[in-house]
Amino acid sequence: MKKPEEALKDFSKAISLRPDDPQYHIDRADLYVSLKKERNAIEDYNKAIELDPNDDYLYGYKANGLEELEKYNDSIIEYTKAIEIRNKGLAVKRKRRTIADIKPGEVVRLAGERNWYARRAFLYINKEEYAKGIQDFTSEININKSNAYYCLARAQAYQSTGDYAKSYKDLIQAYDKYTNDKLPEWAFNDYIRVTKRCKVLMELGRYEEILGIVDDFDRNILKEKQVAGVLETRGSALWYLGKYKEAINDLLEANNLDAENDVNNSLGLLYSYLGEYETSLKYYNNALKKEPDSLITKYNIAIVVANWKGVSNAKHEILRSKRQLEKLLGNEKETSRCYYGLGGLLAVQGDFDNSRKYLSQAIQISLDPVDWALHDIAWKKQREEPEFRKIVVSRAEFWKKYAD
Repeated sequence: MKKPEEALKDFSKAISLRPDDPQYHIDRADLYVSLKKERNAIEDYNKAIELDPNDDYLYGYKANGLEELEKYNDSIIEYTKAIEIRNKGLAVKRKRRTIADIKPGEVVRLAGERNWYARRAFLYINKEEYAKGIQDFTSEININKSNAYYCLARAQAYQSTGDYAKSYKDLIQAYDKYTNDKLPEWAFNDYIRVTKRCKVLMELGRYEEILGIVDDFDRNILKEKQVAGVLETRGSALWYLGKYKEAINDLLEANNLDAENDVNNSLGLLYSYLGEYETSLKYYNNALKKEPDSLITKYNIAIVVANWKGVSNAKHEILRSKRQLEKLLGNEKETSRCYYGLGGLLAVQGDFDNSRKYLSQAIQISLDPVDWALHDIAWKKQREEPEFRKIVVSRAEFWKKYAD
């Protein structure tokens, strides 16, 4: 492999011999990019485009180079130009060099797939402009109908917007309808296929389908940590279906396979649902040893003690949890959880009206509190009340209304 300085000399010599060949300017520009010589790279990219302004590949190459230089907005502009040329039918069809044309030691980028929409989509997604990214992925999918990777990318984009129903449709399209040996193994291996689908189904509240996917899966092809992850996923589905003992079995097996996978808090919750409060506290205390400041565990301990020993004997735990929740209420990532926790503490003390106000605020931010409230023993006295049922609508019901 030649040193960059020697390669630059070779490209410069090639350009002097064939100054009208835009490919040599592109090759040298790419090398300048690798050397972080932005001005030189842009000069060569522009020269190549000047020589062949109707070649969309040249704009695509420049866009890619700008992306590597972290000039993302400029890169989007160049991908847009490439798209415009292609859409107007102006793109030239000239023979580009192949591997056979490359001299030994010469490093160049060959003409590949014209996936300008997809490349621009990834840039939009990185800027969190999801609507534009989804639109570009859709355009790319319409052009490259057999490429499952773009469906998978759009599925991820839909997840970022919270549209899990459309995300799942894309996952099905990517995993069940398309086959392509060139797709990246990290995106399409068996473990990823299971976990990605189960994650979205969990958000949609379609727990029975998760059980079917996991039960039909051959766990012998996975590593132990991967099996642990799949078992934990099934355990969560069983949990939300109210099958607490089966969920406990899955979580215990997952913990045996992967000791780093801390399921103590989850086991504490499940045993509390079964009314086995002493066992529940044992697991909560194990969780606190690993994470002493856990917001979730301290709340759960307060709820269990209040149910087991009475509210008057849980004042310390309730106050400790209340102070921590109020302190973190300004943390945007924890707001929904904090509202939920404050509501649960009021519920277990019998202040049902105010507890539901907090619960409603929590659900407006996230659907997670719906699953929690349907099982958390803090709310058990209210679950059949009409006022509670108006607030707490299952995920499956929510998404059914959304689809309608």
